[in-house]
Amino acid sequence: MIKAVSNPPMSSEDVREFRRIVCGDESSIEREMQSALLKKIISVGEEVTKNNGGKNPILEN
Repeated sequence: MIKAVSNPPMSSEDVREFRRIVCGDESSIEREMQSALLKKIISVGEEVTKNNGGKNPILEN
């Protein structure tokens, strides 16, 4: 059986990066990239739905 490591070794830089991600302290460039990605995801989803007669093929059985 594989034992879980409850407290993996982390450097202070790892801790800083984790806290930055969790707390949402991201730079404006990162926010813009995430916003652009979200817009692209939404537009692709709308295009897929439009191409399938208004139905979402992912949710159908």
